[in-house]
Amino acid sequence: SLLFDIRVGDMQRSGVIMHRPLMSVSLTRCDRLASEYHGEIPLYSPSWVIFAPNLIVDASIGIFSTVSLYVEYAESAFTNKCDFLQFILNRRSTKDLFLEKFKSLLIDNQLTLKEISKVFSWIVEPYVQRLISPLKYTENVSKYALIADAYEPLIIEQSEMVSRVFLLANECPSIDKQRFVQCMLQYLLSLQENAIDPEPYFLNEILVPAMVAAGELNRLQQFLHYRVIPDAKQLAFQLLSHEAKHAPLIQLAVDMLARLGTAAEEIVEVLLSRGQLVDAIRFLDGLS
Repeated sequence: SLLFDIRVGDMQRSGVIMHRPLMSVSLTRCDRLASEYHGEIPLYSPSWVIFAPNLIVDASIGIFSTVSLYVEYAESAFTNKCDFLQFILNRRSTKDLFLEKFKSLLIDNQLTLKEISKVFSWIVEPYVQRLISPLKYTENVSKYALIADAYEPLIIEQSEMVSRVFLLANECPSIDKQRFVQCMLQYLLSLQENAIDPEPYFLNEILVPAMVAAGELNRLQQFLHYRVIPDAKQLAFQLLSHEAKHAPLIQLAVDMLARLGTAAEEIVEVLLSRGQLVDAIRFLDGLS
């Protein structure tokens, strides 16, 4: 049997989309069927009647069965890891497998940044268009007709990406910190391109500390200056803790607290701790 997935690995020639089989597989009987029916069950019998999507009736021996796909055993058939991730993402009930495989590929550095960006676009797209328009049927369709279910994309929430991919990958001691930062920035870019607000926990507790650990302080300074990363009191305090590594961060933190308008005491405390008594008095005068 040739296994196709029309959403994976399409090739277009002269305006015609050509689908290629992903792999060649052979059907096998499950243990339950083998234990309940002791006679011979010929595979690919001419007496088979097949109904979409996965129903098989063997009229010669009177067996009604289904075909199941075990995605976790398909990885060896893919030379392109990106295609394998898309293959998983196109299935139902494979969220756990996808997140685990994606995390492993990030840690092992087996995907290019271009491929990572493509994967993130697949993940973020359902936020913009959660469901493909359902199929429409005419009213005179027989009530016994088999109607295909509308395709529903696998929804992966930000919290799941953060807790099950980025957080675990960040704790791995062998991961390339700079490349990991680039991966997370690709995810941030995908969110912002689709007008989706990133979760504060992702920015403040994972992305910013990872950029500091990777030595990407100048880039972090630019992101803060151009508001790529939004203002937050928690983030400002975190920047203050990294003053020794990059002095300009303290001024960015003070400016952030000033823009928030709810941290006057904290700003004065920071200025006094730096011995800037005059600046602290001027700041208080400006509030009155």
